[in-house]
Amino acid sequence: MKHAERVEYIRTAERTAHSLGLPSHGPSTDLAIVDYCRQEVSRLVGARGQGLPPTMDGLLRRVATCLDVEIVEIQGRNDMRQLLDRVPPTAEPVMALVEQDLNDETDAITIRRQNPGPWHRYLAIINCQGQHYHRRFFTKWHELAHRLVDGEQLMLAFRHPTAAWKDPGEILVDKVAGELAFFPEIVRPHAERCIRRHGFTFEAVDALRAAVAPEASQQATALALMRYMNDPAWYLRSAVSLNRTEARIASRRNGKARPTPLLRIQEVIGNEAAFSCGTRIHQWMRVPPTSPIASALGSGTSRTGTEPLDDWVTSKGGPIGRGSLTVDAQVAGEQVLALASLPDL
Repeated sequence: MKHAERVEYIRTAERTAHSLGLPSHGPSTDLAIVDYCRQEVSRLVGARGQGLPPTMDGLLRRVATCLDVEIVEIQGRNDMRQLLDRVPPTAEPVMALVEQDLNDETDAITIRRQNPGPWHRYLAIINCQGQHYHRRFFTKWHELAHRLVDGEQLMLAFRHPTAAWKDPGEILVDKVAGELAFFPEIVRPHAERCIRRHGFTFEAVDALRAAVAPEASQQATALALMRYMNDPAWYLRSAVSLNRTEARIASRRNGKARPTPLLRIQEVIGNEAAFSCGTRIHQWMRVPPTSPIASALGSGTSRTGTEPLDDWVTSKGGPIGRGSLTVDAQVAGEQVLALASLPDL
């Protein structure tokens, strides 16, 4: 996040905190909002005399009921027709926009009903078509997070995840949803058990999904699991590409010799221990040819192994750290996804 974007994000968090009756804490205001929403979920569920359910799906249904939100999944035209038959534009005029605007660029549409009758006051319409299907779990929690953050001010909202510039308010709600979607009191015991049995691997990710959140995406579950790693840990996505400097050079050469694309890190997300350990795996860093990540891409199959961190070098030639990096890698199309950790630190 660039400096100007970070400043606007902090301002947005402070305005949100004020609307919720919370004090501002500067750069950490967003964490206070996340904590507030987590406590509010516990309060809402507890107020009905119910304990926490064993799975995230069960918690989702209870929280939606407490927040007076009906969640409707749209997986095709038939689902949309049924929804419009039940909630026609004559009863809710905004529904005239829903069919045309629930497109490839929209994850969800949430409206506050003007004539709810016996129904919930809020209607969250979740796009489960095409690429949106794999995000549906997080999208549902994102909409509930908006209800917690926006309260009664929420009237009509469209979610556009593919927008080039993401509104700072949406980034804040994403952070809240990321915490609520894997509610610590439910997920922690399962995550710790999965790590003990399988280590930080995709096998552990699959086990956690099966136990608490079958609808969640693999990446979302991996990031949730990573929170409970005591060791420095990273989620890595790699592909053969040029780095940004090479790409600019290649664009200017007009058919002349161009840099050779190499297997590089496209996305890297670390846990808290990773940020404090002094070892940095950077975006666009070259993946060592001896890494299980490179082996997975070359063979087209999953690879697990341990490699010296000395093999990971910066553009200046120095290693990024010391120790043995444990890696579990799997191929996803032309990309390689990997879970890496430093158990020796």
